[in-house]
Amino acid sequence: MMNEKALQIVNELSLLQELYQDIYLNSDNAYDILDKYDGDNKYLMATNYLSMAHNSYLQAIIYISNNNMQRNDLEEFLSDFKKFKSEFDQVIVKKDKNTSWLFSTKNSLDEGFKYVMNYTKDIIQMQMEIK
Repeated sequence: MMNEKALQIVNELSLLQELYQDIYLNSDNAYDILDKYDGDNKYLMATNYLSMAHNSYLQAIIYISNNNMQRNDLEEFLSDFKKFKSEFDQVIVKKDKNTSWLFSTKNSLDEGFKYVMNYTKDIIQMQMEIK
């Protein structure tokens, strides 16, 4: 049985993981739409997914602040998303058909997501072992 503090940490990190997953999956969908669809509708569809990702990003920022969870390991992924969103916005504004230059930023987002999910998973596992 976990102590109360450990349970609180597990619950907080589990919710944060859900927000990060929403950010990542919606960003990934937006990127895939730009890459795989033709026509101007792809910009509208991609923007909708990016907007959902940005809403989760804002929720994560507020959640981290309200729960005093400011740590570089938790916030670096949010910085990766912010950079991705900024570059993605430029693709939308310019209706850029060549998104290959966005690949490196997307790759950083992918790596940041893997890192933060493993980091939070490890902390959750450690907390679950505390009695």
